[in-house]
Order: sequence, then C-alpha cells, then structure tokens
Amino acid sequence: MRLLALVLALSAAPAFADAPAQTLQACLQSRFEAMDLDLGNAVGVSVAVLPMQGGGAWHGARGLADRERGEALTTGHAFRIASNTKTYTAAAVLRLAEQGKLGLDDPIAAHLPDAFVAALEKGGYDPRAIRIRHLLTHTAGLREHVSKDFLLRQAGPDAREWTVAEQLDLAMAAGAPLSPPGAGFHYSDTGYVLLGSIVEKHAGQPLPTALRTLQAWDANGLAHTWFETLEPARAPRAHQYWQGRDTHGWHPSFDLYGGGGIVATPTDMAAFLRLLLEGKLFEQAGSLQAMRTPGVAGAWNDYGAGLFELDVDGEKLTGHSGFWNTFAFHSPADGVVFAGAVVEKTALPYAALIGSLRGAYRDCAAGRREALPPAADSP
Repeated sequence: MRLLALVLALSAAPAFADAPAQTLQACLQSRFEAMDLDLGNAVGVSVAVLPMQGGGAWHGARGLADRERGEALTTGHAFRIASNTKTYTAAAVLRLAEQGKLGLDDPIAAHLPDAFVAALEKGGYDPRAIRIRHLLTHTAGLREHVSKDFLLRQAGPDAREWTVAEQLDLAMAAGAPLSPPGAGFHYSDTGYVLLGSIVEKHAGQPLPTALRTLQAWDANGLAHTWFETLEPARAPRAHQYWQGRDTHGWHPSFDLYGGGGIVATPTDMAAFLRLLLEGKLFEQAGSLQAMRTPGVAGAWNDYGAGLFELDVDGEKLTGHSGFWNTFAFHSPADGVVFAGAVVEKTALPYAALIGSLRGAYRDCAAGRREALPPAADSP
C-alpha cells in the first residue's frame, strides 16, 4: 500500500504560490526525493523527463537495482524495455519503405524466408493476404507465441535459447487465425518478430545493426541503447522482477527479435521518442503519420504502427510501454516526454506514475513547488 503513496505524494500535497526560484531540474529532483516510497521493499524506480524544446531535461532514480546485493538503482542503469522495442522496429520498417525497399501494402510472403511462409500456410494463415501494414498494426489475425507458461519456462529447468523459427512455430501451434487480415486488432509479438526478419532482409544486416544504422543511434546520442547479447553492453543492467521472481538471468532470446530485445536507459528511451516525434528519423512526414494511424477503427488505445495513445487523466499521450513496466510517452499539452521503468512489473501502474510526474512537471515549470515531507532515508 505504501507504494500507492508514490502516486499521491507528487500530486496531493498543498501548494504555495510564488515559491523561491529554483531550476526545473532541482524542483523535479526535490519532488522525486520526497515521494513516500518505502525503499525497504526494494522497489526501484527510474524516470526521465525530457522537454521537446530547449533544456530542462531531468533524470531520477530511487530504490534498488539488485535486491540480493543491495545495489542502489541509478540513472545510469539500463533496462530490458520489452515491447517499447516495437516503436524502434516499426520506425525501421517505415524508413525502409521510404527507401523503396518495401511497401506497407506488400504481401508478407514476398518479404519473408520461404520456411516462414510455409509455416504460416501450415498454420492456416494466408501470407499473401497479410500485408506488412497488418503486422505493424497488429491486425494480421496472428496468434501470440508468448504466454504465461512460455515466460515461466525461462525460470525453470526447461529454460532455453529460442530462435525466430521456433517462436513462429509456437504461434502456429496456438490455434487458427483470430480474424481475417485487417478485420480486427489482436496484439501479437509474433508479428513483430516477423517484421524483424523483414528488416534484416532489406537492410542486409542483423537486426541490431540495421536499427542502429537506419536510426543513427550513435550519431543521435543514444549511447546507452543496445540489443542484449547481440551487441556489447553499454551500461549496467538493472534486475527486473515479475511477481517477486528475479528475471535478470533469463536468456533474452524469449523476447529478442523485434517485438522486444532492446536494453536502454530511460534517458535514451525519452531521447528516441523525441527524435521520432520530431520527425528526425524520417525523410517524409507521411512516415510518422503512418505510425500514428490506427490499423482499424476503435483499435485498442488507437494502436497505430508501434505507437499508441494512452489516456492519463483525460488527456491523450503518445508512445508505447513494455511488459517489464517500462514506458515512454509524449504529452502534447506539456511538450514533454516522460520515460521510465519500475523494476517490479506489478508494483506500480506506469500510467499513474506518468500522471504524477506530469503533475510535478507542471508545478515545477510554473515556478511553484510543493510543501512535502522530508525524503525517506536511503537503504
């Protein structure tokens, strides 16, 4: 219950007008440090607040990166960002479309290995009717290879390294198509695994190299972003927990091939989303618009191509989240990107945390600060 105070402490304390001047960063740091978070429960939280224009970027971290060792979480720790990776994969597909290497309405059969086409057909799918656009918007009718049992296997004696082909086979074994292509929204990591294969084919490079090149990660300052095990680590990686289980040692191949796989700091996550929404990753304005356009009317959270709309207190934010309680969203009303991670998946809803961060940002940007209790002692 004390974790819920994390949400309340940023927004419920009484304000006083015309507080002494302080920088935006110092104000946000003060608010963050004053959150009533019980650090004894070892829940770590790392966040970044990045304005779309000008300075004022702020980053904060609290709690533990490793419960067993008692290692403190810092802003330099990176996280498995899981499905936040889909935004990067989708942007790479749109960039390849700009280069004329594929079309969003091309049948996927023309862009996948023959073995994958055969597996889809054996599973009852028509890869000549499924378009690349359907994979991007989760409207291909594809089943999902990820399940609770699939995840739990990573923690037991049956843990193993997975290939793309094996994950496709799992999805085919899960049952018949959920809907005809384009007829409904059905979230599928498997679809983004297939997109990862398409990116590799047309970029002529492994997926990590393709994304790093197409999106100029290095030139754009994403110094702490990489594909786990497929590239050298670029920062210490925090332990991430699921229902108390430490998943740090799970082999990343269970979520590595385009639907997930990237490890990044919240600072880099925020910077990537800002680059994307500024249009700096594309040559054509229509590419970003395609990412923001829902695949079907009334789709879950108006899901487009690697981006969706999140309702926070009646306002729509654009971005994506990840299974491990990671997030990166842009608030158009504030002109700010909020990104972060909670090391325990089930500890704190990210939407509530974003709402509280946004409230703190608005107060700090307006030159006000809250009368808050002293910060809790560090463990």
